[in-house]
Amino acid sequence: MAPAAATASFVVREDDGHDRGLKVLSPVSTGGLVGEAEEVVALAVLPERITSVCHWSLLPAEKLLKCSRSKVARYRSRAEQVADWKAGFKQECAALERWRAKMGNRLPPSLVRLLCRVLWKAETDSTLREQMGQLKCHFESYSADARAELMLLAQGANSYMACAKSNDVDDPWAPADPSRALLLARQLSQLQIYAHTIMNSDQQALAVGLFAGKCRLVNHADEANAVPVYRLSKGSRPQMQLVATRPLAANEEVTISYVDPLASWLSRQTQLETQYLLPQSPREVLASDAMQVELLPSSATRDEPVQFALHRGRFIVGVAHDRWGESPRAATILDALRADAAESALERGKKSLQLDHDHDDDDAHGISSRGNTFDELVAALRDPAVTPSWQTLCVAAGLGARSALGILAQRRMHADIAKGNFEDALQCANIVTPQLERVHTLASPELATHYAALAKLNNYFATDETRVRECAQKAVESFSLVYGGTAVPRLGDQVEAKATMTFLQDLLRVMDA
Repeated sequence: MAPAAATASFVVREDDGHDRGLKVLSPVSTGGLVGEAEEVVALAVLPERITSVCHWSLLPAEKLLKCSRSKVARYRSRAEQVADWKAGFKQECAALERWRAKMGNRLPPSLVRLLCRVLWKAETDSTLREQMGQLKCHFESYSADARAELMLLAQGANSYMACAKSNDVDDPWAPADPSRALLLARQLSQLQIYAHTIMNSDQQALAVGLFAGKCRLVNHADEANAVPVYRLSKGSRPQMQLVATRPLAANEEVTISYVDPLASWLSRQTQLETQYLLPQSPREVLASDAMQVELLPSSATRDEPVQFALHRGRFIVGVAHDRWGESPRAATILDALRADAAESALERGKKSLQLDHDHDDDDAHGISSRGNTFDELVAALRDPAVTPSWQTLCVAAGLGARSALGILAQRRMHADIAKGNFEDALQCANIVTPQLERVHTLASPELATHYAALAKLNNYFATDETRVRECAQKAVESFSLVYGGTAVPRLGDQVEAKATMTFLQDLLRVMDA
């Protein structure tokens, strides 16, 4: 087991012409901790987690106590319910009761609930008021549409806070006093940048929260050198700490990725520009994927459908074009069928060919084409509720799209595990492994969780003991770097991580016996 790395302190960087950021004062090794753990100031549980986790600690339990008045909040114990009541839920409980009487089960957006929790707590916490005042506000830098959306959310926040004091709120979304709405909109814009999505050790999003210390000032980088890890402990509020994903030199700035690195370039760039107001970054050049299809023949006529092979006996119908030069990505996928239907796929591809050069997404290659298979891929990328088929995964492989393979295969893997389709889940895990390894280092919670799943699935269904051992060892090493060990995880009582590590170590001991 790797020893726990020493914690490196950091300072706030305020260079001329730059936003504030963090830099370490001394070198940090891979897996080293950057700064002390910071406790959440306020949080709002995401709608999909409201009934499954404690609203104080965010830990799950077989049976959670439900607030009898609001019918929304859940807790593992009476002590945690009392603690949350004192931390601001007293006001939110009244607001929830009256809001639900007007709006039914439709709760305010999580960002609105978070802002209200912060403001309620700030009424009696002068330190929090000072911390909120220190956050930079970029409201005027947002687009007109974004500012209008924030103003609408501000109206909802104003009514939600009013519900805590009075039962006379007829229309929760009625226009607020302009000056009051503007103030709330500016505060929402601050939270939109400085709040964090809190995750468990399985990388499941649980809540949005604002943290009290300096970690909220960490800046974004496409090639981040740190990752936030969240401590969830019984009876305690969630804490966040930064873990270095590679060695950091003294005085080097600490950065994290604000967005999902597996998402498409266009999706990442859009979120960075619209939510975080970050300037456009250079278009990344992606290497050929491990499952990349064969290149289109050099003799292919531009914009004429041709057929080329994909692994496991499937064929892809594509279109050659010169927009991306000699890149292996210079193809548009039109259809994908099994080998015995390749000819009909080619004919359908000729009929359905429609080019549109107005887009520039690394999934769609700047080309949109009409057809059931391609539409299924696009729908699956846009709709989290859609579980992709194997055919969709093959189309994603044909596209050479990192985001398609990453997002779709991960979603399919989790869906298969939930349904007990472990053999299919193993195939999905094998598909997504190269994508995750490309964008995450070994000191990342995402890779630790994935290697653990891969080790378990290979242990159950694969006959290659070498592969099982390799995955288990990588998972143990990754968990050690992120969480600091199993006996006393340095980030607290990480229940899921500790149980996973124990299983993996037992598995390796059995294999070594």
